[in-house]
Amino acid sequence: TWEYLLLMELEYEEEGILFQIWCWMAIITFWTFAAIALYKSIKPSANREDPPTLYVIVAGISYLVLLINSFCSPTFTFLGNIIPFEDLKSNIQQQFNYPPVIKMKVNCYHYEFKKASQKEPNGTVTEIIQRVEKITHTASENVNIMSYKDASPAFVFDLSSMGKEVNFVKLKIKPSITFSQDGSYENYQSQVSMFKGKHRFDTYQNYTEVQEIQNLNEYLMVQVAKKGNGYIGRGWYTLFSFLSGAQIYKSYINSLSK
Repeated sequence: TWEYLLLMELEYEEEGILFQIWCWMAIITFWTFAAIALYKSIKPSANREDPPTLYVIVAGISYLVLLINSFCSPTFTFLGNIIPFEDLKSNIQQQFNYPPVIKMKVNCYHYEFKKASQKEPNGTVTEIIQRVEKITHTASENVNIMSYKDASPAFVFDLSSMGKEVNFVKLKIKPSITFSQDGSYENYQSQVSMFKGKHRFDTYQNYTEVQEIQNLNEYLMVQVAKKGNGYIGRGWYTLFSFLSGAQIYKSYINSLSK
C-alpha cells in the first residue's frame, strides 16, 4: 500500500505588473488608432495623403491582442471556479480522495556530427563541424499505484489572516507529493529504474516525470461575502472584454478580493 503526503501551498494570485502594463498599452494603442481611423473616415479631407487603412489594421491587431490577453488571464480562470467559503474545505478534501498520477518519460538519443558552412564577418566562408542531437526513441508510462493511503494533514484556512474585509479570496493551489517512510518511495524508485532500463535503446537517455493530482482545480475564487456580488462572473467579464474594458473589470474584482 502506498502512503503519500500531499502538500498544498495556497497562493494569493495576482497578475504581474509587466502583464498589466502590456494590457494597458494594448488598450491605449487600440483606442488611439481607432480614433484616428474614425476621424479620417469622417473627414475625407484629412486622409488624402494619409488614408485610414493603416490605422484600421493596427487598431484591429490591438483589439485582437486585447481579447487574447483577456481570455488567457488568470482572472478568467478564477471566475470559472467560484465556490462559497463554506464549501472550500470539502472541495480541498476531495483532492485528497484521488491517488497521484506520476507519468514517467524518457528520450533516447545520440549525437551526430555534420559539416556546415559558416560565413565570417569578413565575407569568407569556412567549414565547421556541428554536433546535432538525434532522438531515436521516446516512451512514457505511469507509475503503477495499486493502492494508496493519504497521510496529508487536515486542511485549514484562516480568514482572520486576510487583514481586511473582502468579498472574495483568489487562491492558486500548488500541489507537491512527498512519500512517507513506509517503503512506497523505494517502490517508486524501483519502478523508475525498471522503466529506464526497459527503454534504454541508445547512447544517452533523458528522463523526466510529471506529477499530477486528478481533478485538481488549481485556481479557486472563494466567495467569502454573500451580498454585493451580482456583477461577478464570466458573463460580465466576457462583455467587458469585448468592449475593451477587461482591465477596468479586473480592477473592480481586485477591489473586492484579497
